[in-house]
Amino acid sequence: MSASISPVALVAALFTLVSCERPPSTSGTSTLLTADTLTFEGEYRGTDGKGRWMRCGDGHYFPITGPKADSLYRVYTAQVGHIGDAAKVWLRGAWTADSSVHLNTLLLLAPAMRCDPIPTSRGAGSYLVEIAGSAENKRSIRMGLFANGRATQYSVVGSAEEREESGMWGMDSDGRLIVEFPQRPMILTYALDGDSLRQLAPLPAGAVLVLHRTGPADAEYGLFAEVRNFILEQPTAVDPAGGAASVLPSTYLSTLLPNDTGLAALEAATRKRYGMEAELSQRRWPAIVTVHDLTELVRHTKQ
Repeated sequence: MSASISPVALVAALFTLVSCERPPSTSGTSTLLTADTLTFEGEYRGTDGKGRWMRCGDGHYFPITGPKADSLYRVYTAQVGHIGDAAKVWLRGAWTADSSVHLNTLLLLAPAMRCDPIPTSRGAGSYLVEIAGSAENKRSIRMGLFANGRATQYSVVGSAEEREESGMWGMDSDGRLIVEFPQRPMILTYALDGDSLRQLAPLPAGAVLVLHRTGPADAEYGLFAEVRNFILEQPTAVDPAGGAASVLPSTYLSTLLPNDTGLAALEAATRKRYGMEAELSQRRWPAIVTVHDLTELVRHTKQ
């Protein structure tokens, strides 16, 4: 779920590139626990003349220290739209004995970029909303958020068949719950209020969509689970280290069937089970490289 950056924003970010010599040792400088040449990738926030750094994928903030800390803060305040906002940074420096980052060099500051959201146990679960209406307009949405970052959503409008979407989710450093489905042009953003998800973008006429937690997410429900289990049932399939629930939409088929024979057998089994002779042309199958790809192919065939 990497945040995108426009060419204009990227050019602007590149102008923040700073090359500094290693700062001289001074009295009062914290003891360095590592060589001063580590690269730190994460988010930087500045307030009241001081800055702190969060490692991507971690969620914990650490103070920025050293003679170059003030120059980083000045670059940050010149680039961000609002002091206190997060900006993606790449730094070179060292860990200190007091658990801070001793800054040596600012490599890049990119205000338009953020770290990927992190799935948390607090947000994981199954959420449901049912919207009353006429037989044609009533609607239900059930969303499953798994601890490994997988997200599924099942929606029904009126008497239509259930629509399933599969993607990823996580919490960003502002505490928002982010859900991304590849089929949608925009991400979904929610506030996590206890056992409820409140969508931050209002619906037409100002209505607010709120989903309520109903229990743990069901890893065995839906087409994704069906296709995942079908893959793992193949004779040459390798059991995932974390079990079937650890398989993600982005998991490569080649990691579950790590040889050409197994992949060829999967193609033949898929054609037989789902009747895809016309669908699986010589041009189509080579594009099926992830579990998500195969799930979407099966979904398209079933329609």
